[in-house]
Amino acid sequence: MCAPRPGGKDGAALFSNRCGACHLAGGMGTNLLTKQRVAAGEPPESGLLANRKDLTQTYVKVIVRRGKLAMPRLTRVEVTDAELASIAKYLGKAGA
Repeated sequence: MCAPRPGGKDGAALFSNRCGACHLAGGMGTNLLTKQRVAAGEPPESGLLANRKDLTQTYVKVIVRRGKLAMPRLTRVEVTDAELASIAKYLGKAGA
């Protein structure tokens, strides 16, 4: 059984650690989102989740727990509720 990962990091650090492989520059999730956003007339930098201004904390939490298209759902073992709350606060610039 895996030991729990240490918590207490801020949202940006947790996002980088837990989500960065796909959602930082060059990640598969960023590449897919950039393609979608550009097709919708948005600038390429909107493919980086940290640059988005339209995400809510609730939306981030739902997508992380349920998954969406190519993104698998993440369990509470992979990202604890406290970690997810910090990540959602970091990304959720559009409010709750």
